[in-house]
Amino acid sequence: MKAIMINSKEETVHVIELSSNQDTRRAEIYDRLECRTYEIAKYFDNGDVLLVDEEGLLTMTSGTKAFQIRDLDILVGNGLIIGPEIEFDDGSWTLANVKTSLDSMIVNFLQCRLNS
Repeated sequence: MKAIMINSKEETVHVIELSSNQDTRRAEIYDRLECRTYEIAKYFDNGDVLLVDEEGLLTMTSGTKAFQIRDLDILVGNGLIIGPEIEFDDGSWTLANVKTSLDSMIVNFLQCRLNS
C-alpha cells in the first residue's frame, strides 16, 4: 500500500510502498520514522493519518530536523501519512492507499535550535 514519507533529515517528501502484511508493516513504520514509539499527529478530512515519533520533543537536540505541514504545529523527526484502516467481515483489517496528493502538500523543513 502506498504512503507518503516525510524525511526531515533529507528534506524530502515522496510516495513509498508499505507491506500488506500487518506485522511487517508495523516494523516498517518504526524503521521509517526512526523511533521506538509513534503517535497520530493529525487526522485528515479524507481519512488519512499523519504518524510521527512520539518521543520527538524529548530526544530533540540543537540541530535536530523538524517539519511543518500547512497550519500544523512543528513536528520533530520524520512523518508518515498513511491511508485509513479498512476492516473486513472476518475481523481482519488493512490500510487503504493514502489519498493525500503530493501536489497538495506544502511541507516546510526546519532545524531546531535550543537556547542554553
